[in-house]
Amino acid sequence: MVIELATYVVHVTGFIQTLINKKQYIDAINFIYAFELVKEFQPVPPLKYYLHDSKIAAKKIRRSDKSVEALV
Repeated sequence: MVIELATYVVHVTGFIQTLINKKQYIDAINFIYAFELVKEFQPVPPLKYYLHDSKIAAKKIRRSDKSVEALV
């Protein structure tokens, strides 16, 4: 039972790391809290990355003179 749980945690942590690598920060944070892995993954860095990427995306939209609807 303990070995199965350890294997499970390894797979979940790998999945969360994959989400972070793919810049799916909000999904990663949801899984971090759902599986209570806050000690293994601090939620603040992915949130900062998310905000940073959001700011860059907003700047690109403003520079392009296009509305958000035109980009979707």
